[in-house]
Amino acid sequence: MAQAKINNNTVCEFATLFANDEQFNPLVTPIIKATFDISPDGKLKFAEKQMPVDLAGKYTADPETSSYLVEPETAFIKLTTDVVIIGDAISSRGPVQHLLVDIHVGDLHKQMAVFGDRHWIKQTIGYEMSRTTPFETMPLTYENAFGGWDRRHDDLAKQGFEARNTVGKGYFRTDVEHTDALMPLPNIENPNALISDIKDKPEPVGCGFTLPHWQPRAALAGTYDENWQKTRSPLLPEDFNRAYFNAASPGFIASQYLSGKEQVVIKNMTPEGHLQFQLPIGRPPVCEIELKDSIETLPTHLDTVIINTRSMQLQLIWRNYLLLQRGPHDVEAMTIN
Repeated sequence: MAQAKINNNTVCEFATLFANDEQFNPLVTPIIKATFDISPDGKLKFAEKQMPVDLAGKYTADPETSSYLVEPETAFIKLTTDVVIIGDAISSRGPVQHLLVDIHVGDLHKQMAVFGDRHWIKQTIGYEMSRTTPFETMPLTYENAFGGWDRRHDDLAKQGFEARNTVGKGYFRTDVEHTDALMPLPNIENPNALISDIKDKPEPVGCGFTLPHWQPRAALAGTYDENWQKTRSPLLPEDFNRAYFNAASPGFIASQYLSGKEQVVIKNMTPEGHLQFQLPIGRPPVCEIELKDSIETLPTHLDTVIINTRSMQLQLIWRNYLLLQRGPHDVEAMTIN
């Protein structure tokens, strides 16, 4: 079969995803991605090099043990907008022991208390925190948030992990004896719920993408049990929830699609200490899909906003899907305006 003809009348990058919905109905999802350069004073302009749709995704390090830097952009739909911030806490006044990062994107707001490296010191009774090592730059990744695995015991039954963030630091089992080992605290915390005891198990605080197997996101994927295997496989489980496709950190999944005019204010993530701009205002892209016997006009939704304060770039992703009768053969041409 010849590939569908693509007419992209925008400056954005474009990709076509063919997939199936929960009932295995074939569908096509156009994905449109725009990249903007951000100046320190908050001015936006289309980047000379537009970043392609990333179907593979990227990790911060080894995929087996690290978090997403960028999620695979393969969802056929998102129910609302993910807002993701990639970057570091930066002190503009030299080394500090702690720093408050403050992020506003429209009505979404998150604060993160960022600390230098610390660890628990075992006492005759209980534990106490070590002194905090000053820092100037701290990556705001889930590796530095509360979570992780406690593998200090040789017996696997006496190990444990934080299901909401398996790559973090600060999770320890205190109900069993362990060999001596460094016990680091997280660098990123909720300023309104700081850790005070080694038994504390706070919600991991982040501003990046969550992994599919972390809770509470994993619970939305549905139940893959023996009954599913016998009666429904390879279809998605009946209790699959499309909210699973939203991958932003808790608090940064919008209640509805963003419109593209929201104010962004970020403090202590740039050398200047303050970054402010407005998301671009404009009509979302529209995709005309030419089928064998009709032309369908498909509006798209702004469902992913990625602000990267390291590269000083903004990425916006729009998508939607159209059900097909048979599959990719149905689509003869697509025009993006």
